[in-house]
Amino acid sequence: MMPTLILAVRALHVLSAIALVGGIFARQLVRAEAARSPDVHTFDSLVRAARRIENLLVIPGSLAAAAFGVILGLMTGAPILGALQGAERNWLLAANLLLVTLILLPPLVFVPQRRRIEAALKAAQAEGRMTAQLRSVASERSGRLWHLYEEIAVVAIVLLMALRPF
Repeated sequence: MMPTLILAVRALHVLSAIALVGGIFARQLVRAEAARSPDVHTFDSLVRAARRIENLLVIPGSLAAAAFGVILGLMTGAPILGALQGAERNWLLAANLLLVTLILLPPLVFVPQRRRIEAALKAAQAEGRMTAQLRSVASERSGRLWHLYEEIAVVAIVLLMALRPF
């Protein structure tokens, strides 16, 4: 395979990962500010900003990073499944297993959480104020923990890709 093409795909893979990681952390900072907001209108604006970050950076970054990663793996003959395909090193298998868990988070956790927040936000907007229900839903411990897992898993994947430790 042409080295220039491999470098180009690798660069696109890295740039996609940068968009993904930056987007995840930026989105979470904005969501944290929204959860602390004293005003329903400010909360709404911050939630919309977080969603925009997700739509512009997180989702496209994750899809592109995964796609370019698979393409790069196929181009270079990387052992995507590690020991399962007879390879001695398993960093890529570990990264792929983490990636699978991240793929499951949106439909199983994040979309239902978003729906609960949107319903509580709609009710709070009808009342014209922040409600206890909106505060409760926006700061659910399980949602915060799953987003923390997402952050840790993405950083772990980036470190596995960069360091190739095992």
